[in-house]
Amino acid sequence: MSTIHDKGYKYLFSNPLIVKELLQSFVSMDWVHHIDFTKAETIDKSYVTDQYKEYEADIIYKLYFKESELYLYLL
Repeated sequence: MSTIHDKGYKYLFSNPLIVKELLQSFVSMDWVHHIDFTKAETIDKSYVTDQYKEYEADIIYKLYFKESELYLYLL
């Protein structure tokens, strides 16, 4: 369900620097400061699970942490 604020939030969170500030301000764990936001990528927001269910997220980021990839879903 879409609200009047969705476009504004999507616009803000489409900027990786805003997402970086959000995470580093609200997640008080050391690993957050080791994410390489210079390589942040937005990826396709539609996906199918292993059980063949289709989902759609507002914004999905592919982030790099040390030698691993992690995915951040912003709904």
